[in-house]
Amino acid sequence: MLLKDVVRSRIREAIRDGTFRNGEVLRDAELSEWLGVSRTPIRAALDDLAREGLIETASNRYTRVATPDEASVVSATHAMGTLFAGAIRFALPGLPPETKLQLQERCTELAEVLRAGDLEAIGARFLPLFREFLRLSTNQLYSDRVSSPTDGLGFITQTESVFHASGGESALPRFAAAIEALGAAIAAGDVRAARDATEEVFMGWVPDVTSDIPKYQHDGGPGPTTEPTMTA
Repeated sequence: MLLKDVVRSRIREAIRDGTFRNGEVLRDAELSEWLGVSRTPIRAALDDLAREGLIETASNRYTRVATPDEASVVSATHAMGTLFAGAIRFALPGLPPETKLQLQERCTELAEVLRAGDLEAIGARFLPLFREFLRLSTNQLYSDRVSSPTDGLGFITQTESVFHASGGESALPRFAAAIEALGAAIAAGDVRAARDATEEVFMGWVPDVTSDIPKYQHDGGPGPTTEPTMTA
């Protein structure tokens, strides 16, 4: 493992556990003293974290922990649903019965804490459940490429952020029902149903962001779905 990878992991964990707060300015000299390394691996690590979405940078102005807004939370949640649905596609067909049972039990536990509205318990169970599909994926290339982006997206979609963006307590029964559907699909080995349930969890409450995109026409190009109006 390269030194910059070690540094990146340490800083990422400090952001996740709240040691570095949203909006906090990160200074190379202070990070160098804290980690006991030169500024070179620190800058390389910060560049990586910026690509993941955990860090915001402006050349010669600041480097700071990102502060996601509601639009970012919605977009990140939508993206995570797509990525985790892909992981399920690669993981579920090859799972042995005992692993399916364990995952189904985790879905049941998550649905229970969702219905109870226990945000701390939800946070402890939600993303770890879906990251397990990345770990179990039979497509290692997919898992390797998706793991880092989901780390950054996971920071943006912290439990309380999604809770408020999705409508608060009123949305929890819908999340719970989707998780229960996921558990049933896992038990049945139904990949399509599992992917549908995952997309419902992550995207069922997200506004339709494609409504303003022109439909693709049969003549080979995008354009309006109705004939243009002729004017004099």
